Amino acid sequence: MCAPHRWADATRAAAVAVALVIACACDDPGAGRGQALKEALARAEQAALDTRVEPAMFETPATRHAIWRRAFARHGPRLGPVRLLVDAEYALRVNEGPTFKLTEASVADSGLNGDFALRHRLAWVLPEESGENGRRCWRVGGASYVAGAAGTPRRFVDRGGEADRCLDAALEPVQAWLTTFDDALRIEATPGPGRLGRETVALKLTGATEAGAVPQGLPTFWQDNATHTGTEETMGVPGPRGWLLASHGALRSLTGDLRLDAITGLPLEGRLEIRLAVQKSGQSGELRIDLTLRSEARTGPIPAPADFLDSGPRPRPFLERTALLGEQFKGPASSAPALPRPGDAPPLALAPGAEGEPAEPADAPANPSGPPEGAPPPR
Repeated sequence: MCAPHRWADATRAAAVAVALVIACACDDPGAGRGQALKEALARAEQAALDTRVEPAMFETPATRHAIWRRAFARHGPRLGPVRLLVDAEYALRVNEGPTFKLTEASVADSGLNGDFALRHRLAWVLPEESGENGRRCWRVGGASYVAGAAGTPRRFVDRGGEADRCLDAALEPVQAWLTTFDDALRIEATPGPGRLGRETVALKLTGATEAGAVPQGLPTFWQDNATHTGTEETMGVPGPRGWLLASHGALRSLTGDLRLDAITGLPLEGRLEIRLAVQKSGQSGELRIDLTLRSEARTGPIPAPADFLDSGPRPRPFLERTALLGEQFKGPASSAPALPRPGDAPPLALAPGAEGEPAEPADAPANPSGPPEGAPPPR
């Protein structure tokens, strides 16, 4: 008869022990949600810095896409003092017609402490005009600067990563074309020779082309004339879309070589040649893209602009007016009469009159002789 009692006592003791373990676990800061979040953030940060690339990684599209999108602003300082030079030429040759050319050149100096300087230049040559433009940006000693191709730079407070986005443009041409034609790429990856004293991965790139592929006509955007009357595809494509060159053009050839830094995955040296057949408004042509990338070791600090203007916050005209004129400012005196206030309108007055006829004005003199003969009695 004692066995059931002993079983119940043992069950109660086990329950108490489990409750104590749970209570102790709740008191343990290592078991709380805050600690789990800290551990997750630490793992994510470690994964973000674990950027080493191996030749086998280029066989997986998802991994390859992540490598193409590595941000130079985030990982460039890990290369040490380095200078990257990108030169690209885009030439559109219309059959039996002129050639349109655009050249792009950028020089980016990056340092260990996050300082950088970028010079970006665009130049175009068209049948009837030519010109050039560009921009410059710096981050030196925690201060950010921006300027056009010419003119005095402006120092500004970087609140949303504007300086990083400017620096990322240093590798944007290389990364953009690799991403655009990634589905057509055939990649042979091997350990590469050293570059700037760093281990590299060498990539040999070729494009999978389809023999006899015909380009799809590019949409004629925003045209409304005798030839294009709105019955064709004349409006913009709503929502996000890829580059029309990739979706409408026919890839004729793609060749290239790249050397990537094995630690960061950033490209250090290479070339890319792309040929596309395109068609628009019944005209056929070929787009030629030639791109080269070089890297050099650099020494010394990155200098800040010698002359600059400070860019403060956007002007607040109403706040400035209040500060200058005071809170009681009511504006200049006006000779116009004031608008009536509620209750200022005179009361309405009704005057007798036949239906359909205008009523007599309220201030009309009374008729002592009464209503005319034949008039209906008042209601």
